Amino acid sequence: MMLYNWSLQNYFQITNVANLKKLD
Repeated sequence: MMLYNWSLQNYFQITNVANLKKLD
């Protein structure tokens, strides 16, 4: 469960950075 939660957090962090770069 911990690993799943970590990868989920990591996934959202990556998509957030990608979205920020797209907006810029």
